[in-house]
Amino acid sequence: AVKGREASIIVQGNYQTVLQTLSNYNVTALQTRAMDLEHLFMHYYDKKEGVTHE
Repeated sequence: AVKGREASIIVQGNYQTVLQTLSNYNVTALQTRAMDLEHLFMHYYDKKEGVTHE
């Protein structure tokens, strides 16, 4: 999700590819958090239906 100058992404698997992609941009801050599978699926299916959890 993109909000102004902030972006939120969910990464599963190859973190190296994400870091290489981010190296092309002026990243001023990076925050990570673990997400359990239940929350991940809830977020995915709610987005498909137009529901947001901000």
